[in-house]
Amino acid sequence: MSLPTEPAAPVPRDHTATRVGLKIALSYAAFAMLWIVFSDQAVAWLIKDPDQLVLASTAKGALFVLITALGLFTLSHRWLSKATHDLLQEQNTIAHFAKRGQAMLALPAAAETMNERAFLQHGLALAEGLTSSQISFIHFVNDDQETIELVTWSSGTLAHYCTAAFDSHYAISQAGIWANALRQRAPVVFNDYASATGKHGLPEGHAHLNRLISVPVLQGGLVRMMAGVGNKASDYTEADVETLRLMAEAIWRIVQQRRADAALQSSQAHYKSLFDSNPLPMWVFDLETLRFLSVNDAAVTHYGYSRAEFMTMTLRDIRPAEDVPRLLDDIRLNRTGRGNGVLWRHQLKDGSIRLVEIASHPLTFEGRAAKLVLAYDVTEREATQEQLSKLSQAVAQSPESVVITNTRAEIEYVNDAFVLATGYQPHEVLGLNPKLLQSGNTPKRTYDDLWQAIANGQMWRGEFYNKRKDGSEYVEFAIITPLRQKDGRITHYVAVKEDITEKEHMGIELDGHRHHLEELVTQRTLELSQAREEADAASQSKSVFLANMSHEIRTPMNAIMGLSHLLRHDTTSKAQMDKLNKIDSACRHLLSIINDVLDISKIEAGKMALETRQFQIAEVMGNVHTLMEPDALAKGLALELHGEALSLWVQADATRLRQALLNLVSNAVKFTETGSVTMTVTQVAAGDTHAMLRFEVADSGIGMDADTVSRLFQNFEQGDASTTRKYGGTGLGLAITRSLAQLMGGAAGVTSTPGVGSTFWFTTRVIISHSLMGLPLQAVATESAQQLLAQHKGQHVVVADDNPLNLEVAQEMLSRVGLQVTTANDGQQVLDLLAAPPSHIDLILMDLQMPRLDGLQATRALRALPRGKALPIIALSASAFAPDRQAAREAGMNDFVAKPIVPETLYATLLDWLPKMATESAATPQATVAPCPTHMPDAKLVHTVMNQLDHLLGQSDTAALALFQQHTDTLVAVLGDDFSLLTTQLQQFAFDKAQATLHQHKKTTD
Repeated sequence: MSLPTEPAAPVPRDHTATRVGLKIALSYAAFAMLWIVFSDQAVAWLIKDPDQLVLASTAKGALFVLITALGLFTLSHRWLSKATHDLLQEQNTIAHFAKRGQAMLALPAAAETMNERAFLQHGLALAEGLTSSQISFIHFVNDDQETIELVTWSSGTLAHYCTAAFDSHYAISQAGIWANALRQRAPVVFNDYASATGKHGLPEGHAHLNRLISVPVLQGGLVRMMAGVGNKASDYTEADVETLRLMAEAIWRIVQQRRADAALQSSQAHYKSLFDSNPLPMWVFDLETLRFLSVNDAAVTHYGYSRAEFMTMTLRDIRPAEDVPRLLDDIRLNRTGRGNGVLWRHQLKDGSIRLVEIASHPLTFEGRAAKLVLAYDVTEREATQEQLSKLSQAVAQSPESVVITNTRAEIEYVNDAFVLATGYQPHEVLGLNPKLLQSGNTPKRTYDDLWQAIANGQMWRGEFYNKRKDGSEYVEFAIITPLRQKDGRITHYVAVKEDITEKEHMGIELDGHRHHLEELVTQRTLELSQAREEADAASQSKSVFLANMSHEIRTPMNAIMGLSHLLRHDTTSKAQMDKLNKIDSACRHLLSIINDVLDISKIEAGKMALETRQFQIAEVMGNVHTLMEPDALAKGLALELHGEALSLWVQADATRLRQALLNLVSNAVKFTETGSVTMTVTQVAAGDTHAMLRFEVADSGIGMDADTVSRLFQNFEQGDASTTRKYGGTGLGLAITRSLAQLMGGAAGVTSTPGVGSTFWFTTRVIISHSLMGLPLQAVATESAQQLLAQHKGQHVVVADDNPLNLEVAQEMLSRVGLQVTTANDGQQVLDLLAAPPSHIDLILMDLQMPRLDGLQATRALRALPRGKALPIIALSASAFAPDRQAAREAGMNDFVAKPIVPETLYATLLDWLPKMATESAATPQATVAPCPTHMPDAKLVHTVMNQLDHLLGQSDTAALALFQQHTDTLVAVLGDDFSLLTTQLQQFAFDKAQATLHQHKKTTD
């Protein structure tokens, strides 16, 4: 069907005016030329008279003007009317193009705020307006180009013209002539729809059609959409077709873009979900900066960093430092390539190293060159593979033959030892039955037992008489084990076989010697048993001897030391006091020798037990310093104390630690004539709960050569063992120190240079204590005595001992603190005292070894009595062995005081166990114990202690507490009334106030 011609392309206005003017000028010129030529000839031919000729010329001129004016008017009106019409048509065309352009520009914005159906209806409404149509529709065409889908009519069509119900999907064959746009793949126009041929007829309720345009939208060589408008008041033009085509194509492009964007967003969301939910760590990193651009949840969980932390990190941060150069080389060489199965070491936030297998893929992420990485942790897998490799090598290289068969008894594996033992190569036996090795000499019962065990899924062991490839026979001892899978199924059998041919031959030869050897063994066993009994008897005799010797020596020493203590309390003579001090010093020296011998005995017998308590290292070090400082000052030596671990609180055996350290310091002081002795403690290793401490004692003494050093730390060995040696001693101290260090988990040693000095050291393992216990300051004997007199005066104490001198000493010590004392010579007398009226007894001090009824028997008898169940009973014994203490506890004794009795220890023990007395009237004056005569301590010692205490207080160092405790006797004598105030301030950790008190005391006394 032909269409009305669409308006010509707009012509510029200036060009139209020029053309009209040019036409008028040319018409005027042509008419003027014809008029001049023909009018003059006509006048000359008609009029001969000159006068009339002039009139005629004038009339001719006037006529020319009239005709010319009428002609110009006619031409101007005609051509200007046409130009005006063309101009109006041009303006309408321009307005139409502008409106169409605006509509097409507005489509993308409308698409952003509407769903697809609303957008399509909006586009149809615009098409209706641009083509002056009343109805419009859009159909989508499927890929088969045979079926179509009615997407929508315009909202105006549905509201006013179309009420029919119809299927949205149907075949092209069922479509009307409007679908010729699909069939012909070109626009179709019907300006007289009623007379058009090929119509199918419209269904009831369908919009009535007068005129119609249907245009196809092609993409990829296929028709994808058809759009149509209809019922324009006038005929449709080519401009209408072009407008509908452009609008349809724009609508289709936007719909496709929307669908592509939605698909892309869905895909991105899908892949983002896959990325985030992937159980393996994944990330994207920038190829230029190596920064992480995105990480998934698994990476956050596996590596220990939060997502925010990851975003501030680079790939370098999850690599060990030594692997970073390899990382940078790999990025440089494989910038755009893929990576699959590459093994790397990765470092987690907690510092642990994991082995991972990396797969990477280059991509563009947010406009940057990047790589997507998937990390698979193969640490366990590699460890398993390594373990499997080791097991495989162990089987392959085993010196014993290994044969693996399946359940059909077909050989699947043999190792090198099998090849060496049988002569068969693996390919010669694989798939065959092991019976090819049978020689026929193995008893049938052996195979019966084998198959019975295998049938029951049990391991079997026995001997085979087999034959090698060369025909020689040999004997194998085999262990055959079923190989089970995780579900319990038996899939293979493993046979491990040893060639025992030579052993069999040797066994035959050995049988000839067996009976003789059995006799020799029996005889030797009897001899060894007798020797062991003799050794046990000797050891028992040694232990009994040492215990008896300890008891026999300690008993008289108790009397000597007790009497010297009492005499020092009573005398005021400086000469007598000096002699008594020397007696006490000699007794303590003898006691230390006895203790050393007992310690060596216990260590050799393996009976040395460690006790654990909480203490501060400064307490032990300071105590040793206090004990040895007088000896050092007497020789003019400086005894110094250093160490970063002094303030450390630990749990260990403080007594044994002090003993080991005291041995080293006493030796250093003994062998040093001038200079100094320095004690140092350092922490050489530490964990969460334990630490290893190193104690060193360095001196500027005589030093030793290598030969002398090699003999040290042995029992009864010294650097100079000659009878004329300058320095005395038993030679047990260093041996005990090494043994104690080993018991405490450490070691001991020495470095020395002759003439320069020596450094002895030992280490010990301790438990770190993370909470400070209360730090009680020890009270001196006078303070304990004062407390006994104030709190327990008049209470009744029974002392049981078979040694009269010991009874006298004990009675005197107890009477001095206001206690009422009754003595008994054995345990039976104690029982009699308890039974006889008046029988009120507050505490019993009981010796363990007494005639008739010893302390243990008496205690058991007392505990059986109603009045003796709660009575405090304290053991007094010269036996210092741990079994004696244990026996006392088991018999029912409450505590243990060793002989020789130390008054401070005895008084402190009594304070713990004497029952509290009823509170007396506040008006009752407190009794006092006359203190033992005191002498001011050495001025140099006082100066050293005060300066060191001042220094520690200035640093708020808790070692000040230990130092104060260690020098209580000295500080009581020096500080006087300030002692109690300083004690309180230290217990409250008020170090600044304590230092102020110390400074004030110095000002007052200066």
